[in-house]
Amino acid sequence: MKLYQFVTIIIPRHRIPSATFLVAMIITFVLGFWSVEIEKVAGHREFRRLVEKFQVDLSNQIQAHIDTLSTLKAFAVIEDHPTDARVKKFISAISLQQRLPNLTLIFIADRVSLSEREQYIARARRDDSVLAGGRPQFSIFPAGERSEFLVIRHVVPEISGTVGYDLYDPTKLYRQEIDLAVATGKTVSTGPIVLARDRMATRDADNTSIVVREPVFENNVMPPTAQDRAQRLQAVVGIAFQTKRLIENVMTPEINAHLSVRVADSASSKSALPLFQNGQAEQQAGEVQTGHDALTLQIAVANRRWLITANDRIPATAYWARPIPIIIIGAGSTIAVLLWLLMRALVTRTRIAEDAVKAALLQVRNEQTALEEAQAIASIGSFEWRMETNQLSWSAQMVQLYGMSAEAFCADPEVLYEQMPANERSVVRQAIRSAIDDHVPLELEHRLHRANGELLTLQIRSKWQFDTNGRPRMLSGTAQEVTALRKNEAEISRLAFTDVLTGLPNRRHLIDRLSQVIDEARQDRVFHGLLFLDLDNFKMVNDTKGHAVGDKMLRMVAERIRRVVPIGDTVARIGGDEFVILTMAAAPTGESAMVTASLIAERVRATFAEPFIIDGIQHASGASIGISILPQEGQGYAEIFREADTAMYRSKATGRNRVTIFEKSMQTEIERKSALELDLAAAVRNHDLYLVAQTQFDLHGRPCGAELLLRWTHASGHHITPDRFIPLAEETGLIVPLGAWVFEQGCRTVIELNVRGCHDTVSINVSPRQFRQPDFVAHVGETLARLEVPPGRLIFEVTEGLLIEDVAETANRMHELSALGIRFSIDDFGTGYSSLAYLRDLPLYELKIDRAFIHAALIKANDAAIVRLILGIAAQLGLKVVAEGVETQAQFDFLAQNGCDVMQGFLLARPVVLQEWLDARPPRAV
Repeated sequence: MKLYQFVTIIIPRHRIPSATFLVAMIITFVLGFWSVEIEKVAGHREFRRLVEKFQVDLSNQIQAHIDTLSTLKAFAVIEDHPTDARVKKFISAISLQQRLPNLTLIFIADRVSLSEREQYIARARRDDSVLAGGRPQFSIFPAGERSEFLVIRHVVPEISGTVGYDLYDPTKLYRQEIDLAVATGKTVSTGPIVLARDRMATRDADNTSIVVREPVFENNVMPPTAQDRAQRLQAVVGIAFQTKRLIENVMTPEINAHLSVRVADSASSKSALPLFQNGQAEQQAGEVQTGHDALTLQIAVANRRWLITANDRIPATAYWARPIPIIIIGAGSTIAVLLWLLMRALVTRTRIAEDAVKAALLQVRNEQTALEEAQAIASIGSFEWRMETNQLSWSAQMVQLYGMSAEAFCADPEVLYEQMPANERSVVRQAIRSAIDDHVPLELEHRLHRANGELLTLQIRSKWQFDTNGRPRMLSGTAQEVTALRKNEAEISRLAFTDVLTGLPNRRHLIDRLSQVIDEARQDRVFHGLLFLDLDNFKMVNDTKGHAVGDKMLRMVAERIRRVVPIGDTVARIGGDEFVILTMAAAPTGESAMVTASLIAERVRATFAEPFIIDGIQHASGASIGISILPQEGQGYAEIFREADTAMYRSKATGRNRVTIFEKSMQTEIERKSALELDLAAAVRNHDLYLVAQTQFDLHGRPCGAELLLRWTHASGHHITPDRFIPLAEETGLIVPLGAWVFEQGCRTVIELNVRGCHDTVSINVSPRQFRQPDFVAHVGETLARLEVPPGRLIFEVTEGLLIEDVAETANRMHELSALGIRFSIDDFGTGYSSLAYLRDLPLYELKIDRAFIHAALIKANDAAIVRLILGIAAQLGLKVVAEGVETQAQFDFLAQNGCDVMQGFLLARPVVLQEWLDARPPRAV
């Protein structure tokens, strides 16, 4: 309105609409012109980019063709007087015509002196490397006596009437071009010509070609003078290509749509036909097209120059039809009309509108104030205290909440305070006093005992209202019961910090408590212990007996730990079968804290000596415990956790059901393991791991298969043994991509053997983690189908431990894989959880006896009996048996006598690199 009032001072009110419309239209067209100029600049940049792209692409294409002359020169120097077959083989070997499909002709012309003429002709006629019977009709033409000849000896593809032609024919103009090439020692190009093969066609841009020649000097060394060059000329190599086909390959749809392009030889006359012109240029009949832009560029073609003349097809007026100018002009015109209508309405109804707006604003303010007050007190106890009258009033809901009236409160406030918990009374008094004296809002929560014994939680919120002079006038507010809300919040908090299954503090609770203890211990210079406990046999119980039994066992474990841990210590379950104990007794030294933690750990471990009786069945489980001492310099809770976790895993590694205190040397081991983990990840990414094959033999000593084994040569040159990197790959998940690669290599090995007529089997190891991948069966099926792997030739070696983990799911997967043609072998049979049940129910093909039994079979009677037992069971069940680690003839004889099907070991063959193993496999008759 202020702007409108200012304008009415300068311009008469009745002219304001027209003036507004005129100014708006002027601005609109100025912006329109400006946007068109921007579009033109952008169009010019795009035009120049397309022309320069065409220039660069065409120049690169031509240079790629010319560069082939260097290859031909080298061949001509190395192969002095090559046969037709050698030339064709060379052209085919370097894939020249495949790489440069626009090449129409490749030739080599030999320099022949008059004295060499007859010998040269005789040699050419004897060349039967391509044509049976040679070339008996070969001769140099045209006839005539000359001191020397430049004879086209080889042409690819060969054209009738070309081989034997003398380029020194004095009747031809191109003799000058050849002399120029020899004199300068440089590459020389012709203008557009029609090749002999195209002579029957009309001479236009569609069938013209360019011939590029380059001299070849003896030993491929260019003499210093023109005379020496003529004397030491060995040959001339050349190529030809059709100009239109080459240029059309460079013309992209984008360039063809936006540009009119004409390419011509700069040395040709203006009336001569161009080398190329696209459809738009043809329609102009050689005249420059009138467009927004035009540009002429040059490219070098050997010793000649080609001119590229390009015109922009988009006329300058077309930029007005672009979206932005149209939007600006259309929107500006629309805004101008709307402004004219608006100003006209303002002129005719200014005073009425101003009065209406003022009245409406006042009404909105009053309604907003009333609405806010109604929303603040609706269904909630409300109160008001007016300073002028010193009067306190309560609503009916307020009286109901507090069980007394405002008058009763004013008469004796202590009656209300006595209904509050003792520790909250002074806080409420102070809050009310501060609100009255300091004129600050009253914001608080307090609890209140009702006569029926119920304890309520009430939330009070208020605000001061001031008069026009800024003096406080009234304190108004609400009181709301939030008892249920606070109970829900407390329950949510409890659940957030408590393990639902055992009722113990969870990981989040433990971390908060541990962080607090670390800070306090640093301040007080005392020490505490952290015990990390993991059940030793829980996974088997949980997987074989079900989660219901596992949950009961975890609750019993929690109860046993609570019974033996001192009151005040924190016992938490942080997930799965992992528990943590934080000792709260402050120790003056780390050694004393270690002693205390060790005593608690032994008491906890002792409680596991008694089996857990669940549903009448006994279940035994030990506890591996790791201890770390806190605080340590520069360490937070994560580092303390990691130390205790490391010590716990050391307990498991050294026999389980033990207590281990963290030592610094363990950290070194962690760092070494982490470094090896990083190196392994890099090795997997860089494909540094490789496969070796160890041949398997039947009892007659004949090869019948092989096992593929992973090997890793570290970047430092050291060999990392599989027992170090395979468990690490399994732990980190790298075994999944690594196993997929081994599987595919196994498939390709089977295919390669099949091609050689060999039907031996190929065994690969499949890790439990790889086997459990959700898409493992689908991946195997897709790979087998894609590579067309013969069924029954690939064997998956799995461990006994895999078979007892989720037996039903394992069996389903094995049956699905067997249906795809995969066979299964149990690796290291007899060292794990051997069970006749899975031998009977699972689709097994063979058993592999562990090398430990083989080595001890001739020394210990029990081990020999075990080997015989395994062989007997396998025979009864129809399974093959493979013996690993056969290293002596006595072992071989023992196994053969007892009916072992297949043997594998250093006695028979050592592992060799897979490709070398394949190369050594002789083809067999199919």
